[in-house]
Amino acid sequence: MKVVILTPEMRIGGTCRDAIEWANRLVGKGDEVTLVALAAEGEGVRRLRPGVRCEGLGGGRAIAATFSLLRTLRRHRSAVILANAGTLAGLAIIFRSLGLIENRIVFVDPFNPADTFRRGWKTAAIYRYLLWRADAFVHLSGFAERAHLALGLKREKSYLIPNISSAVRQVVPPAPVSPRLRVLAVGRLDAMKGFDRLIRAFRRICEQRPGAILRIVGEGYDRSRLEQIVCETGLGRSVEFAGHSDDVAGELRNADLFVLSSLYEGMPNTLVEALDQGRRVVATSCRGPVRSLMGQLGASAMIISEDAFEVDFVRALDAALALDSAGWAEIHARHREIFDDVRNFRELRLLLSP
Repeated sequence: MKVVILTPEMRIGGTCRDAIEWANRLVGKGDEVTLVALAAEGEGVRRLRPGVRCEGLGGGRAIAATFSLLRTLRRHRSAVILANAGTLAGLAIIFRSLGLIENRIVFVDPFNPADTFRRGWKTAAIYRYLLWRADAFVHLSGFAERAHLALGLKREKSYLIPNISSAVRQVVPPAPVSPRLRVLAVGRLDAMKGFDRLIRAFRRICEQRPGAILRIVGEGYDRSRLEQIVCETGLGRSVEFAGHSDDVAGELRNADLFVLSSLYEGMPNTLVEALDQGRRVVATSCRGPVRSLMGQLGASAMIISEDAFEVDFVRALDAALALDSAGWAEIHARHREIFDDVRNFRELRLLLSP
């Protein structure tokens, strides 16, 4: 089987990691895979297995990238297109509607529909009149699927395949909480991740648990502002900026608890990875999908209210630490059932097959 994967960029982030995982697994099954991004450079390129071709579209110039994408897809006439980049998938659908290509198109939506359709009529139109015309529209959560079906997506095109990229590893039960509570957050340092409010809320944790440490793994444009907030709150000895890490699993194993503080997400890989590693977790609802997942897991008490983040973070953290090992074992067992990596990848590959 020949597959062309369309992804926005090769910098390590959620969508990039998903695309890399698909490419590496498909090549491992003997498929011929070409991964296409706006630019074929970044940390993600080095994580591709031998046998995966990576092609760039010439960077960020829209017109040049459009014609480059068309040339690329015409070279791969017999390939099925697998995309998690809305713009590139939309262009592919336009090309096909004009008779310029004939490829099957499978779109995996990495976004939260609660946010997608709030961005205005242009974004809503792109979904309704372009992306919904893909041969298959894959959702990462039941919340997202229900929302799109309610908005008009045809059921026969809709598929639910939770986070295909998340390999569920052997879960280690949470260890006893260390004397110095170790809280971990992971993600790009930008506004949508909510690290500013997390830092301010952590001051309350330090008042109750002297010596507690918040370790933030990731890099981004917001770092200097976040460091300023740390100074303003007097948390210089309590908050660590670890920078980028190639070993997030190791960071998770060293933490007592993982916190997701994002304002919005699709289905966050970092939360899934934390559960993969058997960690205690607390999380914001991310306007829908995380609340739905945490409810399925029986972990609703660990959801942080958006309306009173600072106060409710303390409550959710206390609830997570109070739950015993047997309780967390039940949550992790439900997690393994939902994110069955072998089953989810098999379903994706069957969907791609002619």
